[in-house]
Amino acid sequence: MNRDSMDLLFFGSAGAAKAVYYWLKAANKVPGATQMRVLGFVEKDEESIGQPAFAGEKIIACDDNVEEIIRKYDRIGAIVPFADARLKRAVVARLKKYPNVVFPNVIHPAVIFDEEGGGFGEGNYIGPGVVFESEYNIGNFNYIGNGVQFGHDLDCGDYNAILPACAVAGHVTIGSDCMLGLNSSVIQELTIADKVIVGAGAVVTRSLEESGTYVGMPAKKIK
Repeated sequence: MNRDSMDLLFFGSAGAAKAVYYWLKAANKVPGATQMRVLGFVEKDEESIGQPAFAGEKIIACDDNVEEIIRKYDRIGAIVPFADARLKRAVVARLKKYPNVVFPNVIHPAVIFDEEGGGFGEGNYIGPGVVFESEYNIGNFNYIGNGVQFGHDLDCGDYNAILPACAVAGHVTIGSDCMLGLNSSVIQELTIADKVIVGAGAVVTRSLEESGTYVGMPAKKIK
């Protein structure tokens, strides 16, 4: 392996993993991009080893024996695309005990952003059509689905799932461990606390200062 390539493992093979897999394939086609080669998928149970995942890939390890693969590499990438923040945190914490494991960002080439206008942490997965207007700060291990629109002066924490067609206006702060549902909207100059879930189609018109689940138009907290 050279400096311009990386072998990696996918943890999980359903749902968001399928989307991120194809975003990664698209990113590999960009001239000069680091080539990320998928070794295979990791699932929870040993019985799944050898079973097909999708796109011709296979499940090659389970939680109990993946260390055998990890220790063969000086550097190996891990993709952890779960939308569930608690599950993702648990898997990442387990992997971080290996100093040779890295967490690459997977950014589809159809994402619009200015590299000088902000920054990304590690382990972020960003789908096609996402727009970062300007002055953005994205933390770690966020999943941002197709067509999400961000206004200027965005501050986004860690382990968030921001689902397709969500629109976030300018000067918005998003905490960590949140989920913004399909086609939800957040108006300008608001703050969303940690561990907030906003339902599909909901409109956030005021800061959500308590963790919990909010639904409706405008968004109302479920007691």
